[in-house]
Amino acid sequence: MLDVNMPRLNGLDCLTRIKELDPSIIVIVMTAYSTIEDAVRAIKEGAYNYLAKPIKHQAVVEMVQRAIEAQTMVRSMAFSAPVVKFDAGEIVGSSNEMQKIFAIIHKLAKVDTSVLIRGESGTGKELVARAIHYNSAPKGS
Repeated sequence: MLDVNMPRLNGLDCLTRIKELDPSIIVIVMTAYSTIEDAVRAIKEGAYNYLAKPIKHQAVVEMVQRAIEAQTMVRSMAFSAPVVKFDAGEIVGSSNEMQKIFAIIHKLAKVDTSVLIRGESGTGKELVARAIHYNSAPKGS
């Protein structure tokens, strides 16, 4: 959990650095000085959620529980195969849902058009985008 206003480093800048190191880390951003611009930036940078203070204790507990469940699902899928490679690593999984995603990635990697990837924060949109790009044919070939 990060606060937007921190002493040495702005929480949003910290979020960016965290996601550069490991996009799978779940980060919840909170602030007493909520702005739409900060909320949009936090979500675009990969925050799991953006909360305006004051925050109800139970709401935080439930959100952290959901974040842990999401992380657990991602990690459990990471123990299975097959693998789709991309420039920063691999996406791993063997469930039916992951097989469908891998098939879509491979199909989209073959088309020469822009692709819009939509989904909730923390679902792996950036990983899918990188996998499509990495697996596509180089331009001019």
